[in-house]
Amino acid sequence: MNMKYQRNTPARILVKNILLCFLLTVFLAVPVQSQTPIPTPPAQLTNPTVMAPCGLPASYAEFTSAATVTEFNMTADCTFNSWSVSSNSNFLAFTSGAFTINGNGHSIIGPSNSRVIYITGGAVLNLNNVIIRQAGNSTREAIEMNAGQLIGRNIIFRDNANRHLLYVRNRAQVSLENVWFLNNRNTVNLISGGSALTIEAGFVNSPTVGITNAIFQGNTGAPNVIRNSGTLEFDGCLSFIGNTQADGTTAA
Repeated sequence: MNMKYQRNTPARILVKNILLCFLLTVFLAVPVQSQTPIPTPPAQLTNPTVMAPCGLPASYAEFTSAATVTEFNMTADCTFNSWSVSSNSNFLAFTSGAFTINGNGHSIIGPSNSRVIYITGGAVLNLNNVIIRQAGNSTREAIEMNAGQLIGRNIIFRDNANRHLLYVRNRAQVSLENVWFLNNRNTVNLISGGSALTIEAGFVNSPTVGITNAIFQGNTGAPNVIRNSGTLEFDGCLSFIGNTQADGTTAA
């Protein structure tokens, strides 16, 4: 008998088939990597001229004195998720020039990984009839001012979970009328504190904040107001209602 053909006995063929089935099973068990690309935030826009249907830029943007669009009229709530901006950036940044946002009673709902509004340099922002909300918890500020001016009326900070809501420092100047801080949860940060309204000095000049008519209601976590330095003046009606921290202001 030819020994070459003895190797392919039925038992030998059975063993080969079992090994092939085993290898095929292992191959099929390995998950196939999804071909769907992970979404990445778009590039930051500089002085965009095309606005989203809600009346604000569709992506995060920086505005300077060279901008041709300087007044924004909101026609609906503007909601931006965390993929709308780069991590820890500013959704709307104003670095120079004068601008106006007319909220017309609508909300700016910012992403959880960035500030909603950032003002610095010599920029002036007029903010009217708008609700500031944050989409989820945020370690950033809702509005931060490093310098510049914020002038506005009828502004509501509602249902936010931020370290600070209005964070004013360095050379910034604020003049507001009718401001509500409602049902916000502010976290205490060991370095810079945390509150609904925080005012602290910079290296050169101290900020100035003047508010006519303000209501702090239903806020939890950190104190409502922290003034480390600078000037803070309240006028008109000032109410603290149902907050977990002691009503009033604290100083370092």
